[in-house]
Amino acid sequence: MENILNTSGQINAWLEQNLLRVQKPGRYAGGELNQIVKRWTDSRTSVALAFPDIYDIGASNLGLAILYDTLNKREDVLAERVYSPWLDMEQLMREQHVPLFSLESKSPINSFDILGISLPYETLYTNALNMLDLAGIPITSSARKPNSPLVIAGGQSTFNPEPMADFIDAFVIGEGEEITRSSLPTRHGKLNNPGGMTFYCVCRRSGGFTSRHFISQVTTRMARSIILNAHVRMCQ
Repeated sequence: MENILNTSGQINAWLEQNLLRVQKPGRYAGGELNQIVKRWTDSRTSVALAFPDIYDIGASNLGLAILYDTLNKREDVLAERVYSPWLDMEQLMREQHVPLFSLESKSPINSFDILGISLPYETLYTNALNMLDLAGIPITSSARKPNSPLVIAGGQSTFNPEPMADFIDAFVIGEGEEITRSSLPTRHGKLNNPGGMTFYCVCRRSGGFTSRHFISQVTTRMARSIILNAHVRMCQ
């Protein structure tokens, strides 16, 4: 897909002209209470946190909310969210060559250093591949270029990573909160030594399984969603 809109400014202008043509524009508008918007120039690493389902379902996911909050507490990291568009929005985006974009700054997903995909259940596998295609990111890991985002996946359905191994660069096995407190890889040179990353992952390119990681005291971790939206009914 040829992306003719490749900046947040262009995508914002496109949304102003087209947002009312789709159902539930609030799915794509952003601006919720407690959303976090950082300046890109102030952050060393940019992370797009993806839930491969529509906003109504994914916005209330506690796992994604915890990662969003924890990552953005770091001064060197910028984290934004992205969800699967509904059919009407996807059709409009494909027809007008609009790439998948983040909710906060409307930046193209292929401009982030890392794309982190939450996969809590197997039925989201095909949605995740569709999101990669909408973002203009090669679907298979082997086809990606050095300037492509590092695609990481985690969640319950990745405890067996093999079904998605050809499409994901690295898998987080276990609790994702812990890696948010480690040093994150940047886009440049990100896979030179994937087995040496400080987070725990499975990397097809690095030769296999590294380790599983679990938090030792679950009761010390905050488990709440900080995002509030009065304009879209979310699934609980």
